[in-house]
Amino acid sequence: MREKVQVYPEYRLTEKGREYIGRVNVTESGQNCLDWRDYPYGIPDDFNVTVEVKEFLESKSPFDPDRTPATNAAFEVHFLNLDSWSHQNFCRNPSGRDRPWCFVSDPAKQWEYCDIPMCTQTVPPECKLTQQGGEYVGTRNVTITGDPCVSWGVAFDEIDVFLPAIPDDDRVDLEHNFWRNPLAAVSPFCYYQEKSGYFLKGYCDIPFCNHQAEVVGAGGEGVYPECRLSEKGKEYVGSKNETETGKACLPWYFQLYDRRWDFISFTYKAFFVDGFFNEYSYNELNIPSHNHCRNPGLYRRRPWCFVSDVDTKWEYCDIPFCHDLGQSIQEPPRKNTSRSDSHSSFFLPGPPECKVSRKGGEYVGKRNVTISGFPCLPWFLTMEERTPHSFSDELDGRHTFCRNPFDFPNGPACIINQMDWEYCDVPFCQSDDEERCDVRVDGQCVSPLECKTDVIGMSYMGTKNVTRKGHKCQAWMSNTPNNKVPIVDSYTYEQQNLNPTESGDYYGTSSFPDEVHPHHNFCRNPFGDEEGPWCFRSDGPGRDYCDIPICT
Repeated sequence: MREKVQVYPEYRLTEKGREYIGRVNVTESGQNCLDWRDYPYGIPDDFNVTVEVKEFLESKSPFDPDRTPATNAAFEVHFLNLDSWSHQNFCRNPSGRDRPWCFVSDPAKQWEYCDIPMCTQTVPPECKLTQQGGEYVGTRNVTITGDPCVSWGVAFDEIDVFLPAIPDDDRVDLEHNFWRNPLAAVSPFCYYQEKSGYFLKGYCDIPFCNHQAEVVGAGGEGVYPECRLSEKGKEYVGSKNETETGKACLPWYFQLYDRRWDFISFTYKAFFVDGFFNEYSYNELNIPSHNHCRNPGLYRRRPWCFVSDVDTKWEYCDIPFCHDLGQSIQEPPRKNTSRSDSHSSFFLPGPPECKVSRKGGEYVGKRNVTISGFPCLPWFLTMEERTPHSFSDELDGRHTFCRNPFDFPNGPACIINQMDWEYCDVPFCQSDDEERCDVRVDGQCVSPLECKTDVIGMSYMGTKNVTRKGHKCQAWMSNTPNNKVPIVDSYTYEQQNLNPTESGDYYGTSSFPDEVHPHHNFCRNPFGDEEGPWCFRSDGPGRDYCDIPICT
Protein backbone atom coordinates (compact mmCIF):
# COMPACT_ATOMS: atom_id res chain seq x y z
CA MET A 1 0.00 0.00 0.00
CA ARG A 2 1.37 3.40 -1.03
CA GLU A 3 2.26 5.69 1.86
CA LYS A 4 0.11 8.82 2.18
CA VAL A 5 1.96 11.95 1.12
CA GLN A 6 1.54 14.70 3.71
CA VAL A 7 1.85 18.10 2.07
CA TYR A 8 2.07 21.66 3.35
CA PRO A 9 0.04 23.68 4.38
CA GLU A 10 -2.18 21.08 6.10
CA TYR A 11 0.93 19.59 7.68
CA ARG A 12 3.90 21.32 9.28
CA LEU A 13 7.35 21.82 7.82
CA THR A 14 9.19 22.30 11.10
CA GLU A 15 9.05 20.84 14.60
CA LYS A 16 7.46 23.93 16.11
CA GLY A 17 5.24 24.54 13.10
CA ARG A 18 5.20 28.31 13.36
CA GLU A 19 4.71 28.43 9.59
CA TYR A 20 1.59 26.22 9.78
CA ILE A 21 -1.53 27.89 8.29
CA GLY A 22 -3.74 24.84 7.79
CA ARG A 23 -7.40 24.61 8.81
CA VAL A 24 -7.36 22.15 11.72
CA ASN A 25 -9.40 23.70 14.57
CA VAL A 26 -9.69 20.91 17.14
CA THR A 27 -7.10 19.88 19.70
CA GLU A 28 -5.50 16.46 20.03
CA SER A 29 -8.10 15.59 22.70
CA GLY A 30 -10.97 16.66 20.46
CA GLN A 31 -11.83 20.05 22.00
CA ASN A 32 -12.93 22.85 19.72
CA CYS A 33 -10.56 25.77 19.35
CA LEU A 34 -11.60 29.31 20.30
CA ASP A 35 -11.09 32.39 18.13
CA TRP A 36 -7.70 33.97 18.71
CA ARG A 37 -8.96 37.55 18.46
CA ASP A 38 -11.38 37.02 21.37
CA TYR A 39 -8.38 36.98 23.75
CA PRO A 40 -10.27 34.41 25.86
CA TYR A 41 -7.75 34.35 28.71
CA GLY A 42 -6.03 37.66 28.28
CA ILE A 43 -2.42 37.76 27.17
CA PRO A 44 -0.37 34.66 28.12
CA ASP A 45 3.05 35.15 29.67
CA ASP A 46 4.89 33.97 26.56
CA PHE A 47 3.24 36.76 24.51
CA ASN A 48 4.58 39.54 26.68
CA VAL A 49 6.96 42.15 25.30
CA THR A 50 8.82 44.99 26.97
CA VAL A 51 7.04 48.25 27.77
CA GLU A 52 9.17 50.04 25.15
CA VAL A 53 8.22 47.53 22.45
CA LYS A 54 4.54 47.69 23.37
CA GLU A 55 4.52 51.50 23.17
CA PHE A 56 6.28 51.36 19.82
CA LEU A 57 3.77 48.88 18.42
CA GLU A 58 0.78 50.84 19.66
CA SER A 59 2.11 53.90 17.86
CA LYS A 60 1.74 51.96 14.62
CA SER A 61 -1.86 51.99 13.37
CA PRO A 62 -3.85 49.80 13.73
CA PHE A 63 -2.27 48.63 16.98
CA ASP A 64 -4.46 51.16 18.73
CA PRO A 65 -5.80 50.28 22.21
CA ASP A 66 -8.74 52.67 21.64
CA ARG A 67 -10.13 50.63 18.76
CA THR A 68 -13.34 48.68 19.27
CA PRO A 69 -12.79 45.89 19.96
CA ALA A 70 -9.30 46.77 21.12
CA THR A 71 -6.30 44.96 19.68
CA ASN A 72 -3.33 44.15 21.87
CA ALA A 73 -0.05 44.89 20.16
CA ALA A 74 1.93 42.38 22.21
CA PHE A 75 -0.51 39.66 21.16
CA GLU A 76 -0.94 40.60 17.48
CA VAL A 77 2.76 40.91 16.69
CA HIS A 78 3.22 37.18 17.32
CA PHE A 79 0.94 36.21 14.42
CA LEU A 80 1.87 35.82 10.79
CA ASN A 81 0.83 38.99 8.93
CA LEU A 82 0.47 40.71 12.33
CA ASP A 83 -3.19 39.82 12.58
CA SER A 84 -4.78 37.22 14.86
CA TRP A 85 -8.27 37.77 13.42
CA SER A 86 -7.38 36.28 10.03
CA HIS A 87 -6.28 33.05 11.75
CA GLN A 88 -9.78 32.64 13.21
CA ASN A 89 -9.81 29.54 15.45
CA PHE A 90 -7.28 27.41 13.60
CA CYS A 91 -4.37 25.77 15.36
CA ARG A 92 -1.29 27.97 15.31
CA ASN A 93 1.97 28.45 17.19
CA PRO A 94 2.31 32.24 17.55
CA SER A 95 4.46 32.24 20.68
CA GLY A 96 6.93 29.49 19.81
CA ARG A 97 5.67 26.63 21.99
CA ASP A 98 6.62 23.04 21.15
CA ARG A 99 4.06 22.73 18.32
CA PRO A 100 0.75 24.26 17.09
CA TRP A 101 -1.94 24.77 19.71
CA CYS A 102 -5.08 26.77 20.45
CA PHE A 103 -7.23 28.11 23.28
CA VAL A 104 -10.10 25.92 24.51
CA SER A 105 -13.25 26.64 26.51
CA ASP A 106 -12.15 24.68 29.59
CA PRO A 107 -10.86 27.42 31.96
CA ALA A 108 -8.88 24.85 33.91
CA LYS A 109 -6.81 23.97 30.82
CA GLN A 110 -7.17 27.20 28.78
CA TRP A 111 -5.19 25.74 25.88
CA GLU A 112 -4.12 22.43 24.31
CA TYR A 113 -1.79 21.21 21.59
CA CYS A 114 -3.18 20.12 18.22
CA ASP A 115 -2.30 16.98 16.31
CA ILE A 116 -0.56 18.39 13.22
CA PRO A 117 1.75 15.77 11.67
CA MET A 118 4.98 16.62 9.87
CA CYS A 119 5.11 16.91 6.08
CA THR A 120 6.48 13.97 4.14
CA GLN A 121 8.94 16.35 2.51
CA THR A 122 10.04 19.18 4.79
CA VAL A 123 11.77 21.31 2.15
CA PRO A 124 9.79 24.60 2.24
CA PRO A 125 7.97 25.57 -0.96
CA GLU A 126 9.28 28.59 -2.88
CA CYS A 127 5.85 30.16 -3.08
CA LYS A 128 3.25 31.82 -0.88
CA LEU A 129 -0.27 30.81 0.14
CA THR A 130 -1.59 34.15 1.38
CA GLN A 131 -1.42 37.55 -0.25
CA GLN A 132 1.02 38.90 2.33
CA GLY A 133 2.96 35.65 2.51
CA GLY A 134 3.87 35.88 6.19
CA GLU A 135 4.08 32.08 6.25
CA TYR A 136 6.91 31.88 3.67
CA VAL A 137 10.06 30.14 5.00
CA GLY A 138 11.91 29.55 1.73
CA THR A 139 15.49 30.47 0.96
CA ARG A 140 15.29 33.00 -1.91
CA ASN A 141 17.38 36.10 -1.29
CA VAL A 142 17.30 38.37 -4.36
CA THR A 143 14.75 41.16 -5.00
CA ILE A 144 12.52 41.42 -8.07
CA THR A 145 15.04 43.89 -9.52
CA GLY A 146 17.96 41.52 -8.96
CA ASP A 147 19.47 43.21 -5.92
CA PRO A 148 20.99 40.81 -3.35
CA CYS A 149 19.26 40.82 0.03
CA VAL A 150 21.10 42.06 3.10
CA SER A 151 20.66 40.12 6.34
CA TRP A 152 17.78 41.17 8.57
CA GLY A 153 20.05 41.61 11.55
CA VAL A 154 22.11 44.21 9.67
CA ALA A 155 19.47 46.13 7.67
CA PHE A 156 16.35 46.11 9.85
CA ASP A 157 16.71 48.30 12.94
CA GLU A 158 13.40 47.12 14.38
CA ILE A 159 14.06 43.40 13.97
CA ASP A 160 13.84 42.76 17.73
CA VAL A 161 10.36 44.31 17.79
CA PHE A 162 8.92 42.35 14.89
CA LEU A 163 10.94 39.16 15.30
CA PRO A 164 7.89 37.21 16.62
CA ALA A 165 6.13 37.80 13.26
CA ILE A 166 8.83 35.83 11.41
CA PRO A 167 7.96 32.10 11.35
CA ASP A 168 11.60 31.00 11.60
CA ASP A 169 12.54 33.66 14.15
CA ASP A 170 14.94 31.28 15.86
CA ARG A 171 17.09 31.29 12.67
CA VAL A 172 17.32 35.07 12.28
CA ASP A 173 20.91 36.16 12.78
CA LEU A 174 23.50 38.26 10.98
CA GLU A 175 23.50 35.75 8.09
CA HIS A 176 19.72 35.34 7.58
CA ASN A 177 18.85 37.30 4.42
CA PHE A 178 15.90 35.35 3.04
CA TRP A 179 12.60 36.89 1.93
CA ARG A 180 10.24 37.41 4.86
CA ASN A 181 7.35 39.69 5.83
CA PRO A 182 7.53 40.79 9.47
CA LEU A 183 5.67 44.06 8.72
CA ALA A 184 2.51 42.65 7.07
CA ALA A 185 3.51 44.41 3.85
CA VAL A 186 1.87 43.56 0.54
CA SER A 187 4.17 40.55 0.07
CA PRO A 188 7.48 39.10 1.32
CA PHE A 189 10.43 41.45 0.91
CA CYS A 190 13.99 42.04 2.00
CA TYR A 191 16.36 44.97 2.34
CA TYR A 192 19.08 45.72 -0.17
CA GLN A 193 21.86 48.29 -0.04
CA GLU A 194 22.03 51.25 -2.41
CA LYS A 195 25.31 52.59 -3.76
CA SER A 196 24.90 55.44 -1.29
CA GLY A 197 24.94 52.93 1.55
CA TYR A 198 21.27 53.28 2.52
CA PHE A 199 19.15 50.18 3.02
CA LEU A 200 15.92 50.09 0.98
CA LYS A 201 13.00 47.68 0.93
CA GLY A 202 12.68 45.53 -2.18
CA TYR A 203 9.78 43.18 -2.98
CA CYS A 204 10.47 39.70 -4.20
CA ASP A 205 9.28 37.70 -7.17
CA ILE A 206 7.38 35.11 -5.17
CA PRO A 207 4.49 33.32 -6.91
CA PHE A 208 1.39 31.84 -5.36
CA CYS A 209 1.47 28.12 -4.65
CA ASN A 210 -0.57 26.01 -7.08
CA HIS A 211 -1.76 29.11 -8.96
CA GLN A 212 -3.59 30.22 -5.84
CA ALA A 213 -4.50 33.61 -7.29
CA GLU A 214 -5.56 32.52 -10.77
CA VAL A 215 -9.00 33.51 -11.99
CA VAL A 216 -11.33 30.53 -11.90
CA GLY A 217 -13.19 31.18 -15.16
CA ALA A 218 -15.82 28.68 -16.30
CA GLY A 219 -17.37 25.80 -14.44
CA GLY A 220 -20.20 27.49 -12.57
CA GLU A 221 -23.79 28.37 -13.29
CA GLY A 222 -23.71 32.15 -13.09
CA VAL A 223 -23.78 34.71 -15.88
CA TYR A 224 -21.37 37.63 -15.60
CA PRO A 225 -21.53 40.00 -13.73
CA GLU A 226 -23.98 38.15 -11.44
CA CYS A 227 -21.29 35.61 -10.58
CA ARG A 228 -17.71 35.50 -9.37
CA LEU A 229 -14.61 34.87 -11.42
CA SER A 230 -12.33 33.85 -8.56
CA GLU A 231 -12.49 31.97 -5.28
CA LYS A 232 -12.44 35.13 -3.17
CA GLY A 233 -14.67 37.07 -5.52
CA LYS A 234 -13.08 40.45 -4.80
CA GLU A 235 -14.04 41.45 -8.35
CA TYR A 236 -17.76 40.66 -7.86
CA VAL A 237 -20.07 43.59 -8.78
CA GLY A 238 -23.43 41.81 -8.93
CA SER A 239 -26.62 42.77 -7.12
CA LYS A 240 -27.05 39.87 -4.68
CA ASN A 241 -28.10 41.35 -1.31
CA GLU A 242 -28.85 38.45 0.98
CA THR A 243 -26.61 35.94 2.74
CA GLU A 244 -26.41 32.21 2.23
CA THR A 245 -28.80 31.74 5.17
CA GLY A 246 -31.31 34.22 3.74
CA LYS A 247 -30.50 37.22 5.95
CA ALA A 248 -30.90 40.66 4.35
CA CYS A 249 -27.67 42.59 3.79
CA LEU A 250 -27.31 46.03 5.38
CA PRO A 251 -26.01 49.04 3.41
CA TRP A 252 -22.23 49.37 3.58
CA TYR A 253 -22.28 53.02 4.58
CA PHE A 254 -24.01 52.23 7.88
CA GLN A 255 -21.74 52.56 10.92
CA LEU A 256 -21.80 48.87 11.75
CA TYR A 257 -20.11 47.26 14.74
CA ASP A 258 -17.27 49.77 14.42
CA ARG A 259 -16.36 48.61 10.95
CA ARG A 260 -12.61 49.02 11.52
CA TRP A 261 -12.27 45.72 13.35
CA ASP A 262 -13.42 43.92 10.26
CA PHE A 263 -11.20 45.23 7.51
CA ILE A 264 -7.82 46.11 8.85
CA SER A 265 -4.74 44.30 10.03
CA PHE A 266 -1.49 46.23 9.64
CA THR A 267 -2.47 47.83 6.34
CA TYR A 268 -4.62 50.88 5.83
CA LYS A 269 -7.33 50.32 3.24
CA ALA A 270 -10.24 48.11 2.47
CA PHE A 271 -11.25 48.03 -1.15
CA PHE A 272 -14.61 48.04 -2.83
CA VAL A 273 -14.67 47.53 -6.58
CA ASP A 274 -17.26 50.31 -6.56
CA GLY A 275 -15.69 52.58 -3.91
CA PHE A 276 -12.79 52.97 -1.48
CA PHE A 277 -12.49 52.97 2.29
CA ASN A 278 -9.59 54.92 3.77
CA GLU A 279 -8.93 53.53 7.23
CA TYR A 280 -5.70 55.39 7.79
CA SER A 281 -7.45 58.75 8.19
CA TYR A 282 -10.65 57.21 9.58
CA ASN A 283 -12.58 58.97 6.84
CA GLU A 284 -14.87 57.41 4.31
CA LEU A 285 -14.44 57.96 0.61
CA ASN A 286 -17.01 56.70 -1.88
CA ILE A 287 -18.39 54.00 0.39
CA PRO A 288 -21.15 52.34 -1.65
CA SER A 289 -24.68 53.20 -0.56
CA HIS A 290 -25.96 49.83 -1.77
CA ASN A 291 -26.27 46.63 0.25
CA HIS A 292 -24.89 44.19 -2.32
CA CYS A 293 -22.54 41.39 -1.34
CA ARG A 294 -18.86 42.32 -1.73
CA ASN A 295 -15.45 41.19 -0.49
CA PRO A 296 -13.63 44.43 0.41
CA GLY A 297 -11.19 43.06 2.96
CA LEU A 298 -8.11 40.91 2.62
CA TYR A 299 -8.94 37.78 4.56
CA ARG A 300 -12.52 36.83 3.67
CA ARG A 301 -12.86 33.66 1.62
CA ARG A 302 -15.67 34.96 -0.63
CA PRO A 303 -18.23 37.83 -0.90
CA TRP A 304 -20.16 38.69 2.26
CA CYS A 305 -22.13 41.46 3.93
CA PHE A 306 -23.13 42.86 7.32
CA VAL A 307 -26.44 41.71 8.83
CA SER A 308 -28.66 43.12 11.55
CA ASP A 309 -28.07 40.21 13.94
CA VAL A 310 -25.63 41.72 16.47
CA ASP A 311 -24.33 38.28 17.43
CA THR A 312 -23.66 37.17 13.87
CA LYS A 313 -22.61 40.63 12.57
CA TRP A 314 -21.82 39.35 9.07
CA GLU A 315 -22.31 36.32 6.85
CA TYR A 316 -21.07 34.97 3.53
CA CYS A 317 -23.23 35.18 0.41
CA ASP A 318 -23.92 32.37 -2.03
CA ILE A 319 -22.39 33.77 -5.23
CA PRO A 320 -22.01 31.13 -7.98
CA PHE A 321 -18.97 30.85 -10.19
CA CYS A 322 -19.37 32.14 -13.73
CA HIS A 323 -20.32 29.87 -16.59
CA ASP A 324 -18.60 29.93 -20.00
CA LEU A 325 -17.94 33.65 -20.42
CA GLY A 326 -17.49 33.30 -24.16
CA GLN A 327 -21.20 32.71 -24.61
CA SER A 328 -22.30 35.78 -22.65
CA ILE A 329 -19.70 38.53 -23.10
CA GLN A 330 -17.97 40.04 -26.11
CA GLU A 331 -15.53 42.85 -26.50
CA PRO A 332 -17.12 45.67 -28.52
CA PRO A 333 -16.01 46.13 -32.13
CA ARG A 334 -12.83 48.04 -32.79
CA LYS A 335 -12.30 50.73 -35.38
CA ASN A 336 -10.62 49.86 -38.70
CA THR A 337 -11.75 46.22 -38.66
CA SER A 338 -13.53 44.27 -41.34
CA ARG A 339 -17.07 43.07 -40.87
CA SER A 340 -15.92 39.48 -40.43
CA ASP A 341 -13.75 40.29 -37.40
CA SER A 342 -15.56 43.35 -36.06
CA HIS A 343 -16.13 41.57 -32.74
CA SER A 344 -13.47 39.80 -30.73
CA SER A 345 -15.43 37.07 -28.97
CA PHE A 346 -14.34 35.20 -25.88
CA PHE A 347 -15.23 31.61 -26.56
CA LEU A 348 -12.63 30.28 -24.15
CA PRO A 349 -13.28 30.30 -20.40
CA GLY A 350 -11.61 33.13 -18.59
CA PRO A 351 -12.07 36.65 -17.29
CA PRO A 352 -13.79 39.13 -19.63
CA GLU A 353 -11.49 41.65 -21.28
CA CYS A 354 -13.91 44.49 -20.62
CA LYS A 355 -15.26 46.52 -17.71
CA VAL A 356 -18.75 46.82 -16.24
CA SER A 357 -18.32 50.11 -14.39
CA ARG A 358 -16.76 53.38 -15.51
CA LYS A 359 -13.74 53.02 -13.23
CA GLY A 360 -13.38 49.32 -13.97
CA GLY A 361 -12.35 48.42 -10.44
CA GLU A 362 -13.79 44.95 -11.04
CA TYR A 363 -11.55 44.20 -14.06
CA VAL A 364 -9.39 41.07 -13.63
CA GLY A 365 -8.44 40.46 -17.25
CA LYS A 366 -4.97 39.76 -18.60
CA ARG A 367 -4.29 42.93 -20.58
CA ASN A 368 -0.76 44.16 -19.78
CA VAL A 369 -0.13 46.83 -22.41
CA THR A 370 -1.29 50.46 -22.23
CA ILE A 371 -3.50 52.23 -24.74
CA SER A 372 -0.35 53.61 -26.43
CA GLY A 373 1.35 50.22 -26.51
CA PHE A 374 3.70 50.58 -23.55
CA PRO A 375 4.32 47.28 -21.69
CA CYS A 376 3.13 47.28 -18.08
CA LEU A 377 5.67 46.84 -15.32
CA PRO A 378 5.14 44.59 -12.29
CA TRP A 379 3.15 46.47 -9.66
CA PHE A 380 5.70 45.44 -7.05
CA LEU A 381 8.34 47.63 -8.68
CA THR A 382 6.54 50.85 -7.80
CA MET A 383 4.09 49.98 -5.05
CA GLU A 384 6.18 50.88 -2.03
CA GLU A 385 3.59 50.49 0.77
CA ARG A 386 0.62 50.23 -1.59
CA THR A 387 -1.88 48.02 0.16
CA PRO A 388 -3.06 44.78 -1.48
CA HIS A 389 -6.63 45.68 -0.47
CA SER A 390 -6.77 48.08 -3.40
CA PHE A 391 -6.61 45.42 -6.10
CA SER A 392 -9.48 43.36 -7.50
CA ASP A 393 -7.33 40.24 -7.36
CA GLU A 394 -4.26 39.02 -5.50
CA LEU A 395 -0.72 40.06 -6.30
CA ASP A 396 2.58 38.35 -6.80
CA GLY A 397 5.81 39.52 -8.39
CA ARG A 398 4.66 38.58 -11.88
CA HIS A 399 1.45 40.60 -11.80
CA THR A 400 1.71 43.15 -14.62
CA PHE A 401 -1.96 43.35 -15.57
CA CYS A 402 -3.97 46.54 -15.95
CA ARG A 403 -5.86 47.35 -12.75
CA ASN A 404 -7.34 50.34 -10.92
CA PRO A 405 -5.82 50.44 -7.42
CA PHE A 406 -5.61 54.25 -7.31
CA ASP A 407 -9.28 55.01 -8.07
CA PHE A 408 -8.50 56.35 -11.55
CA PRO A 409 -11.74 57.93 -12.83
CA ASN A 410 -11.69 56.41 -16.33
CA GLY A 411 -10.69 52.80 -15.91
CA PRO A 412 -7.80 50.39 -15.39
CA ALA A 413 -4.24 51.57 -15.95
CA CYS A 414 -0.72 50.39 -15.25
CA ILE A 415 2.75 51.66 -14.42
CA ILE A 416 5.10 52.15 -17.38
CA ASN A 417 8.15 53.46 -15.51
CA GLN A 418 9.12 54.60 -12.03
CA MET A 419 7.19 57.86 -12.39
CA ASP A 420 4.49 57.45 -15.06
CA TRP A 421 1.35 55.49 -15.66
CA GLU A 422 -1.14 55.27 -18.52
CA TYR A 423 -4.65 53.96 -19.07
CA CYS A 424 -5.23 50.62 -20.75
CA ASP A 425 -7.59 49.77 -23.60
CA VAL A 426 -10.30 48.15 -21.48
CA PRO A 427 -13.70 48.83 -23.11
CA PHE A 428 -17.17 48.49 -21.62
CA CYS A 429 -18.70 45.03 -21.78
CA GLN A 430 -21.46 44.65 -24.37
CA SER A 431 -23.81 41.80 -25.18
CA ASP A 432 -23.79 40.06 -28.56
CA ASP A 433 -26.73 42.05 -29.95
CA GLU A 434 -25.59 45.44 -28.64
CA GLU A 435 -24.30 47.96 -31.16
CA ARG A 436 -21.11 49.95 -30.73
CA CYS A 437 -21.57 52.83 -28.30
CA ASP A 438 -19.43 55.94 -28.83
CA VAL A 439 -21.10 58.22 -26.29
CA ARG A 440 -22.28 57.11 -22.85
CA VAL A 441 -23.91 59.09 -20.05
CA ASP A 442 -24.42 57.42 -16.66
CA GLY A 443 -23.77 54.07 -18.27
CA GLN A 444 -26.42 54.53 -20.95
CA CYS A 445 -25.68 54.85 -24.65
CA VAL A 446 -26.94 58.14 -26.13
CA SER A 447 -27.19 59.74 -29.59
CA PRO A 448 -25.67 63.21 -29.05
CA LEU A 449 -26.30 66.45 -30.88
CA GLU A 450 -23.50 67.37 -33.28
CA CYS A 451 -23.70 71.05 -32.30
CA LYS A 452 -23.14 73.33 -29.30
CA THR A 453 -26.02 74.20 -26.99
CA ASP A 454 -23.92 76.87 -25.25
CA VAL A 455 -21.49 79.43 -26.63
CA ILE A 456 -18.25 77.82 -25.43
CA GLY A 457 -19.48 74.25 -25.86
CA MET A 458 -18.85 72.86 -22.39
CA SER A 459 -21.96 70.70 -22.80
CA TYR A 460 -20.98 69.47 -26.27
CA MET A 461 -20.76 65.67 -26.44
CA GLY A 462 -20.83 65.00 -30.17
CA THR A 463 -18.40 62.81 -32.09
CA LYS A 464 -16.35 65.40 -33.98
CA ASN A 465 -12.72 64.23 -33.79
CA VAL A 466 -10.90 66.37 -36.36
CA THR A 467 -9.67 69.88 -35.59
CA ARG A 468 -10.28 73.01 -37.70
CA LYS A 469 -6.77 72.56 -39.14
CA GLY A 470 -7.46 68.96 -40.10
CA HIS A 471 -5.56 67.21 -37.29
CA LYS A 472 -7.01 63.92 -36.07
CA CYS A 473 -7.68 64.03 -32.31
CA GLN A 474 -5.66 62.01 -29.84
CA ALA A 475 -7.64 59.74 -27.52
CA TRP A 476 -8.15 61.45 -24.15
CA MET A 477 -7.00 58.39 -22.22
CA SER A 478 -3.75 58.18 -24.19
CA ASN A 479 -0.56 60.01 -23.24
CA THR A 480 1.00 59.63 -26.69
CA PRO A 481 2.12 61.72 -28.46
CA ASN A 482 1.00 64.35 -25.94
CA ASN A 483 1.55 63.61 -22.26
CA LYS A 484 -1.40 65.48 -20.81
CA VAL A 485 -0.40 65.42 -17.15
CA PRO A 486 1.04 68.99 -17.11
CA ILE A 487 -1.96 70.51 -18.94
CA VAL A 488 -3.50 71.92 -15.74
CA ASP A 489 -0.56 74.31 -15.33
CA SER A 490 -1.50 76.18 -18.51
CA TYR A 491 -4.95 77.19 -17.21
CA THR A 492 -6.05 79.93 -14.89
CA TYR A 493 -7.10 79.25 -11.31
CA GLU A 494 -10.75 79.77 -12.26
CA GLN A 495 -10.49 77.34 -15.17
CA GLN A 496 -8.86 74.72 -12.99
CA ASN A 497 -11.70 75.08 -10.47
CA LEU A 498 -14.10 73.89 -13.13
CA ASN A 499 -12.36 70.53 -12.87
CA PRO A 500 -10.52 69.93 -9.57
CA THR A 501 -7.44 67.80 -10.17
CA GLU A 502 -7.73 64.23 -8.98
CA SER A 503 -5.59 61.16 -9.44
CA GLY A 504 -5.83 60.05 -13.05
CA ASP A 505 -7.64 63.20 -14.20
CA TYR A 506 -5.02 65.87 -14.83
CA TYR A 507 -6.62 66.89 -18.11
CA GLY A 508 -10.26 67.50 -17.31
CA THR A 509 -12.08 64.32 -18.23
CA SER A 510 -14.17 64.27 -15.04
CA SER A 511 -15.93 67.45 -16.22
CA PHE A 512 -16.86 65.93 -19.58
CA PRO A 513 -20.63 65.73 -20.11
CA ASP A 514 -20.16 62.08 -21.12
CA GLU A 515 -18.02 59.15 -20.03
CA VAL A 516 -14.51 58.59 -21.30
CA HIS A 517 -13.53 55.27 -22.89
CA PRO A 518 -10.35 54.05 -24.63
CA HIS A 519 -11.39 55.24 -28.10
CA HIS A 520 -12.91 58.55 -26.99
CA ASN A 521 -11.06 61.18 -29.04
CA PHE A 522 -13.92 63.63 -29.51
CA CYS A 523 -13.59 67.40 -29.19
CA ARG A 524 -14.42 68.64 -25.69
CA ASN A 525 -14.00 71.76 -23.54
CA PRO A 526 -13.20 70.53 -20.01
CA PHE A 527 -11.82 73.81 -18.60
CA GLY A 528 -14.27 76.28 -20.12
CA ASP A 529 -11.92 77.61 -22.80
CA GLU A 530 -13.55 80.70 -24.34
CA GLU A 531 -12.65 79.55 -27.87
CA GLY A 532 -14.68 76.38 -27.47
CA PRO A 533 -14.10 72.59 -27.80
CA TRP A 534 -10.63 71.36 -28.66
CA CYS A 535 -8.45 68.26 -28.55
CA PHE A 536 -4.84 67.16 -28.59
CA ARG A 537 -3.31 66.35 -31.96
CA SER A 538 -2.65 62.69 -32.68
CA ASP A 539 0.02 63.49 -35.27
CA GLY A 540 2.37 65.52 -33.10
CA PRO A 541 2.71 67.79 -30.07
CA GLY A 542 0.14 70.42 -29.23
CA ARG A 543 -3.59 70.93 -29.38
CA ASP A 544 -6.08 72.61 -31.70
CA TYR A 545 -9.64 73.88 -31.61
CA CYS A 546 -12.58 72.26 -33.36
CA ASP A 547 -15.28 73.86 -35.50
CA ILE A 548 -18.54 73.00 -33.74
CA PRO A 549 -21.63 74.89 -34.95
CA ILE A 550 -24.21 76.39 -32.60
CA CYS A 551 -27.49 74.46 -32.47
CA THR A 552 -30.33 76.30 -34.15
